[in-house]
Amino acid sequence: SAFTEVDPSEGGLVLISLEPNWEPRFLLPVLSQITGLASSGFLGLSGGRYLRLGSSSQVGPPVDEDEVREALAGADFVVFHGLGAGAPDWVSTALAEAPRSIVFPSDPAGALASGVEARGHLDGEWYTTPDLPPSPLAASLSGADLTGLPPLTAILPQRTPGTALTPIPLQRQGSGPAEAALVLDQNQGRRRAVVLASGFWRWAFREGPDREAYRRLWAGVAGWLLASVPQGGATPVRPEKRVWSSREPMEWRAPGLIGERVDFALSVNNSAGDSLVLDTTVVVDGTGLVGTRALPVAEYSYRVTRPGDDGSIGSGRIESEGHSLELLHRPADISPRGSASAEGAPTRARLGPPLRTHPGPYILILVLLSAEWIGRRRGGLR
Repeated sequence: SAFTEVDPSEGGLVLISLEPNWEPRFLLPVLSQITGLASSGFLGLSGGRYLRLGSSSQVGPPVDEDEVREALAGADFVVFHGLGAGAPDWVSTALAEAPRSIVFPSDPAGALASGVEARGHLDGEWYTTPDLPPSPLAASLSGADLTGLPPLTAILPQRTPGTALTPIPLQRQGSGPAEAALVLDQNQGRRRAVVLASGFWRWAFREGPDREAYRRLWAGVAGWLLASVPQGGATPVRPEKRVWSSREPMEWRAPGLIGERVDFALSVNNSAGDSLVLDTTVVVDGTGLVGTRALPVAEYSYRVTRPGDDGSIGSGRIESEGHSLELLHRPADISPRGSASAEGAPTRARLGPPLRTHPGPYILILVLLSAEWIGRRRGGLR
């Protein structure tokens, strides 16, 4: 069977960075995977030009300002990085009109444009407090190890604490008064996360608990931003893939529903009519994923709803097949270290580096050649 997905919404995720920094490099792919939205990124250059961000296939020649403004105008979710006093007026206008946004201000003027009054940067290294306060991010961060994370820097302290949520307090050198790492603000139906600290990308730089904490943080932020957004009719709950093996559980992506319960109803399609084979309620985990049990070989129709609400938040067709996933062709990684440690890569036995990378065989060959030469000389041979 062949399945083609058509996104009914013209919107998506757009990131614009007005200053060079490592943050967009790690943030854009994480948000794209978590939200399931089509994503594009732009880095500001001189002369009103912008460089596309993304994979090698997405990066091309610089584009002009009009193309960036067009992308921002149709976006459902916008990230503004490096917003400061020198930002163009149209960027401030786009920020004011964005329904859901994350803002990384670079100075107090950028923070004020984002709705937060802040003083000048505080120096030093700032660490997350061991105990986080109750917040919309608590469910996502509950399984993350926040101790020992790389420090954040360049804090923009709030002038006067407002009514907005501050889910991640920071302390200089791990002690003293706390400052907010980010602020969650909701006003007139628009939601905005204002990031008042720099250096989150350091959490994602190394694999392991640090990268997992980075992913969980932005999964929680994206979940809060999108919690009340139906995305213009697009179904927020969808399967990770349309064809599954009957031997593996099914996984579903539920952006914006982190920590919430959802009802799944799956019916088998046959000539006698649809018959219900799965009706269950599950909780979306902190990464925006949810799992259901493996199903026998058949073609199914699914419908996802909230408990007590008949309105669909996801529907379509999936298929369970009896093939073994071992028969699927997977590209081989011939690098010495392999890619088994990469996120989402299949687990493989580590056989170590290939023999050709060890010095031992070459030393052994030199010793044998030298021994042969010495033996020949002593035997009178040249």
